[in-house]
Amino acid sequence: MLSFASAPGNVFDIIGKCGALVENARSNQNTQLTALRNTTTGLVAQLNNNSDIQALVGSNYIGQLNSIGSIGQLASQVATQALNRLVFNDNPGPNQSLQQLNLTYALDELIRQMKIGGASVLAMVISTSIQQFTSFLSNIGNGVIVASTRRPFDGATLENAFAETLKATCFGDSYSGGATAGNEGFLVTGAGLQPDPFAFDWPLGSGLQSGLSVINGNANNSAGNGLTNSGFETFTGTNTPSNFTLEVGTAGNQFFVENSIVYDPSPSKALRILGDGSTFTSFSQTFNSSTGTTGQLNPQTQYAVNLFLRRDGTAAGTGQMVVELVDSNGTIIQDANGAQNTFSIDLTALSTIYTSFTGVFRTPIVLPSSQKIRLRQTTALSNGRSIYLDKMSMGVMTQLSPSEIFLSIHAGSIPFATNDYAFTTVTNSRGAGGTLDSFQVLFSRLFPQMLTNEFILPSSSTPTVQDSLIG
Repeated sequence: MLSFASAPGNVFDIIGKCGALVENARSNQNTQLTALRNTTTGLVAQLNNNSDIQALVGSNYIGQLNSIGSIGQLASQVATQALNRLVFNDNPGPNQSLQQLNLTYALDELIRQMKIGGASVLAMVISTSIQQFTSFLSNIGNGVIVASTRRPFDGATLENAFAETLKATCFGDSYSGGATAGNEGFLVTGAGLQPDPFAFDWPLGSGLQSGLSVINGNANNSAGNGLTNSGFETFTGTNTPSNFTLEVGTAGNQFFVENSIVYDPSPSKALRILGDGSTFTSFSQTFNSSTGTTGQLNPQTQYAVNLFLRRDGTAAGTGQMVVELVDSNGTIIQDANGAQNTFSIDLTALSTIYTSFTGVFRTPIVLPSSQKIRLRQTTALSNGRSIYLDKMSMGVMTQLSPSEIFLSIHAGSIPFATNDYAFTTVTNSRGAGGTLDSFQVLFSRLFPQMLTNEFILPSSSTPTVQDSLIG
């Protein structure tokens, strides 16, 4: 068993000392950058009257700074050989020997043993903020972006995602006949990539370019939407939405067809739910069912849910709704990390304008035999108050690039036009105090396989392996 205690020759002590080389080189790069380029105290400030000499600094400083970073290549080589040797001596893998490398296996084995031993490094904090399409006056469409910083197969945070601003741009629309309304194509682009992890200006961005299609909540198990009649356009009898099961509450008492207060003006209906102050209204749609939706859920897959809600003319005093993924017994399905697939909506905070509410579901490796999406009130809606639901959608999210976040775009009430755009900003703490001197970051720099294989070291806000070993 590998030892994760701090002692000479142990894995994190060795990697930490390799990290010290990288840390020292970067410190040197920063010092030299200031000495070369600072317009007040640097060399260029002394050469304002000699532009030809000043140009020598401008044309050579990048190469000079990055030549210092060559120590990083040595650190990477030493770390690679050392980790391979430690793992080989402990639990050798296929095609691995004292001199033959199998670094993918070595990293995977290290992570496996860290999990068994309860070892962890400092967790990187990843977050996203979205400027939706309605934030920009030049946009025509008013759909919604949903982002996730977690991956589906284990629910882990994508701690090696680059901090950058992603731009989603529509490249075809229905107005000119190049795309289907509600299912337009988008290109998502990231900031420029610095491929050398030891360059003075690393990290920059992912350099990603990824295409994805809009998910249309008015489509029936098509156009990216796995639900049926989620636009609430058809009703069985008078007030029961087709393909949904009313679990608590009845048609004509709590559930009603709505023909005038609708979100999307092209389809003409929505679902109205009337509160009575005591009924915990609940309704659901079953997957892989002829009476629900024929859409099927796949294991270890990440889905985004979006729905539009508003209230009547008076705010409700009480009311809470949850949207959740459940089995046939009504038990909430958990992802591989034990997180429940549910999100909550405060019905008292609704306005008289349809507003988007979103959540993300991740399916486990073994799905229950039956699954359904359920909307239920955990606090009863105030007596006499109505809420309106329209254009709900649920579709597979797209991972933009290995180790990067997941994204989906959901259609609004107005179709997108070519060149409509919106931004998603990704932040990454990159170690304690915003520095790069953290083991999660260091491993991604020393071992390229960390990114290409989406390896993430077990992490915690209170790690057992301290970053002070890097030094």
